[in-house]
Amino acid sequence: MPEATNIGDHPSFKGVSSLNTPTGGGTFDGMEARLAKLEAQMEHVHKDLAKLAVLPVDVATIKERLVHLPTKDEARNTLDSALDRAGAKTQRGVGLIIGIGGLLITGVSLLIKFYAG
Repeated sequence: MPEATNIGDHPSFKGVSSLNTPTGGGTFDGMEARLAKLEAQMEHVHKDLAKLAVLPVDVATIKERLVHLPTKDEARNTLDSALDRAGAKTQRGVGLIIGIGGLLITGVSLLIKFYAG
């Protein structure tokens, strides 16, 4: 196979009249501007990738915290237990108030009988 001196002379480009793009850029016209634009875009990509570098650490931290969270059943049991304790305290409080009320009524009725009689 003969050695091609120009890329356009290579056999795989047979029948291609030009390497010009539809915008007319060709193989070298305006290459500096296009390369500068590509380099600027790559700088942005590099900065975005640098921001993503901390993502595995953040995900690992979240996973570690999730391990220590209670399950649905554990949370339900804790809530039920707290409500049971609160209910028991409320029942004792109500019982105490009723007991004191009963003592007061008894005391007042004794006083009434004592002074009335």
